[in-house]
Amino acid sequence: MSATVWQFGSNDPSNVEALETIQQWWARLSGKSVTWQQRVGNGGAPAELDWETQGFDEQFALVAPELKGITVFWSKAGDDARRDLTASRFELDRTQQALFITLKSKPDTIVRVGVPQPKYEKLTLDPSVVTVVDGTLVLRDRGQMLEIRAKLAPEQLAQLQSDLERA
Repeated sequence: MSATVWQFGSNDPSNVEALETIQQWWARLSGKSVTWQQRVGNGGAPAELDWETQGFDEQFALVAPELKGITVFWSKAGDDARRDLTASRFELDRTQQALFITLKSKPDTIVRVGVPQPKYEKLTLDPSVVTVVDGTLVLRDRGQMLEIRAKLAPEQLAQLQSDLERA
């Protein structure tokens, strides 16, 4: 994950630059559809929480997003009410295009504001055959009568080998 982190009260010299980066990212969301999710943290990294869609999550177009000091401001499209959250910590995940906001008033509450991501269908296999043939990963599940073939570039194959060695 490529993260930019700002922490309230931090003496880290990159804290100011991180806040400027987050401010610019937040402002660029103007008029865009975002997913708005809130979870209770478990003391770990915000990205490790369960961010699968739940019934109380929202998706709406963000209007006039601003970051002033340590407070984010915004409105929802079609709603004139100006809203705000004051943060003790911001974590911007550029890969997922998501901002994790730890609330100053409720340090165990994390808000995730992100650009909607495509939903991938998940498939669970119990492969009876796992092999690589000419750079193609082949998985066969005899129980489901299913074969999956994934053509891997040399760097993907090297990454897979490295991941398997660490597993």
